Amino acid sequence: MEIIFFLTPCLLLIWALLVWRDVARNAMDEGTPSRLTAFQFDGLFAEQQAEESRQLAIAEARLRDEDHRQQLLNLAAEGEESALDEAGNLADREFYAQVLQTLAAQANGNTERLRSIAEYIVDGQKLRSSSEFAETMLDLWNVPISQRSLADMLYLVALADDPAMFQRTVSKAIQLWRSDLRSKISAKDFLATVESAYWLISGEVRYSGQGFLLKQAIADVRRELATANRLLA
Repeated sequence: MEIIFFLTPCLLLIWALLVWRDVARNAMDEGTPSRLTAFQFDGLFAEQQAEESRQLAIAEARLRDEDHRQQLLNLAAEGEESALDEAGNLADREFYAQVLQTLAAQANGNTERLRSIAEYIVDGQKLRSSSEFAETMLDLWNVPISQRSLADMLYLVALADDPAMFQRTVSKAIQLWRSDLRSKISAKDFLATVESAYWLISGEVRYSGQGFLLKQAIADVRRELATANRLLA
């Protein structure tokens, strides 16, 4: 009996030591990574090399862009109107105007070629014009005018986003129309064409102070056409 009383505390002590050992071992296991993470050392100049790679990529992209732009200018110099589509995708208004001017210069004053370019822009519905090209076409515009020529001219100028040019074109359109009052273009159709051309001007221009002047110009057109109608009555 005395042996039992003596062994019991000993067994309890041994059991406690075993439990404490397991707990301590688990704690150590949890605090130690199962796998050592490999440490990667790229060298003392890693950041410099990364920056140089980035700059090289930028330079290569710039060269590709310059090559693409030169190809478009070459196509325009050959009279390829589709160069305008690709130039328009670049969202660079100044470069687009350069391509258009190159295409117009290739026409070498040929009226039919210039009109073909103008129709390509207007019919494309997504292309824009330029003040320089619109000015060239305005100089070629004369009587007799037709509904198609009136629309093409006004739309072309509207796509140039040049309020002063648009006002001049509307003024000339009225003069040409007045000089040929017996033409097939009615006052109603004339006004509708001017108003539809107005909406082709970019919103930025239409909602600016100059946009107010454009609206005033359309109001003046209404008065002019009303007067012309009375003369024809």
